[in-house]
Amino acid sequence: MVKVQDTNPQHYLAARRGDILSTGELSHATRSTLFAREISRSKCEHDLPRCIQRLLNEEQSVAVSDEMLAAVAELATAEAIRLDTVPVAGDSSQAVARFFAAARYSYAYLFRPGRVTAGRSLEVRQTQVRDYYNYATERAVQMLFGRVHATDKTYIPRTGVVREVANWVLTNGEVQVRAPWHATGLEAVVPASSLQFDGLRNVYRRDGIGAELVAVWSLPRDESVSVEIAYHPTTVLLSFDGASDQELLQTSRARLDIYDPYQQRAVRIQGEEVALAGNFTGAYGLWLARSKFNAEALRTLFGRREALDHAEVLMMQPYDPTRLTVVLIHGLGASPDSWVNVANEILGDERLRNRYQIWQVFYPSNLPVAISQREVRQALEQTFARVDPGQVNDASHHIVLVGHSMGGIISRLLVSTGSERIWEERYQAPAGSERRQSLARLEPYLDFRPLPGVDCAVFLATPHAGTPYAHHWLGRRIASLIHLPATLVANVDRDADAIEGELPEVAQMLRRHPNAINLLDSSDPFFEIIGKLDIAPGVTYHQIIARKDSRVPVEDSDDGYVPYRSAYLPGAASTLVVESGHRVQLKAPAILELRRILLLHAAANHVLEPLAVASIKGGGQEELK
Repeated sequence: MVKVQDTNPQHYLAARRGDILSTGELSHATRSTLFAREISRSKCEHDLPRCIQRLLNEEQSVAVSDEMLAAVAELATAEAIRLDTVPVAGDSSQAVARFFAAARYSYAYLFRPGRVTAGRSLEVRQTQVRDYYNYATERAVQMLFGRVHATDKTYIPRTGVVREVANWVLTNGEVQVRAPWHATGLEAVVPASSLQFDGLRNVYRRDGIGAELVAVWSLPRDESVSVEIAYHPTTVLLSFDGASDQELLQTSRARLDIYDPYQQRAVRIQGEEVALAGNFTGAYGLWLARSKFNAEALRTLFGRREALDHAEVLMMQPYDPTRLTVVLIHGLGASPDSWVNVANEILGDERLRNRYQIWQVFYPSNLPVAISQREVRQALEQTFARVDPGQVNDASHHIVLVGHSMGGIISRLLVSTGSERIWEERYQAPAGSERRQSLARLEPYLDFRPLPGVDCAVFLATPHAGTPYAHHWLGRRIASLIHLPATLVANVDRDADAIEGELPEVAQMLRRHPNAINLLDSSDPFFEIIGKLDIAPGVTYHQIIARKDSRVPVEDSDDGYVPYRSAYLPGAASTLVVESGHRVQLKAPAILELRRILLLHAAANHVLEPLAVASIKGGGQEELK
């Protein structure tokens, strides 16, 4: 007899959407397919290969149905997972072959000849089979890499390489993800689906076809100022040839394409454009988690051994000449960790991701600001000269500097002009004079000029006029714990000796070996000097100012460290006051404002979104522009 009972939407949806990947049990659709063919579910699960073959044999005399292909794809995935969990005598080749088969059956369901994939886009079953394909591809690639890496630590994927695994022949197709210029090999392939982060508000990804991976490269530690980070988002596809259903289901040849999801947004398979999967947070989060920047920043601040001793430009993705460049510059005692959600939100916004690339500057923040800005300037100039010697690429123009706190001061100095007026008005040493020659040792401290290519800057909680808190007891205590590098101290002493006759008060100040905190004091003459500088013509600047207590009038407020009057710079294109402590870059209103500024900047400079659609058909591939 048939009886009926009520159920709630949660149970209904769980029953409809649960499958071998989400619950560990066969889906409702596969169980129905088995039942309709009088195949015992328990016997099928006990002998999955035989069950799969029976389903395939039953369909040979008639047209292959979608429901059968979907069931076979799930059963093959279940078989591969089982073999992956308990490998045969430690031999992974059979498990790899099973994952290839699962990917093939899933591919056949999704892209069988004559079938329009878009016509099933709203089906739960299509989403499930896509997941079987993506997971099977992910595990097959992981296991393949493990086999290769065990014998070759310098392995880097190359186009055209043919490899045999069990009864399968695999050919490398397009390899779009390139190794960093200083990489010695591919160190690991990490599934983005296995990563869960604390400290990141959101995980940004793009739904579509393909295994979402993180390629981790082996990079030697050197003194270079330009560093492509070792963690790259990667999407891998397995494709199978066949002019008919039977050819597609029986083929044992596969093609593997390795894509950069930043560059590739879709693929064309069997004449249809299909979204390419991509995970944009996984690589970034893994880099931050493994780099331990905060510990290195503290070692650097207090002058410990093995500390950072030069500025580095960290490129968040392979250099792209067509995307505009955003440069993030952290503050005192900070590191790239301080931009964690800012960078992630830029990467997560498709409009920004398609128009910008992110560079982060990591520099020794214990140094006086004048020296830090020189270090940062040199690192950026060397990096641009390396990637674009002729300064002809879009990436070398319309550059955006974003600086927080002391990083904002550095950013301002990188877009300022007026050094000659300082020499003339403060030191009475115009260019070419004998006095100027006698004070030549001061040149590196007063070299303030616009960085070529920069036409936009954003200052966050920046003490343009210093902060009185640097002179408080806590500031003095922290400053006393900071130790400058011995080589810098020796150079400063020589500078002091050289200018003793002309500027004894400056020489005396240099002999006290001031550090970053000393020189952030609002009473320090340094701020009188930079107060005479103007923002270079053609540079648009914005400011985001933090106010800790909304009950205090804006003009009298501060963020706990920087007074509003110091953070406010006249002439800004926009000013946003955010209720926040000093780390305003962590707050959602500040991040939203930065996204608004970047979108306006891209629109003003007519930056077009790149179009990249690869065509995969019959083993061939072409790039469409």
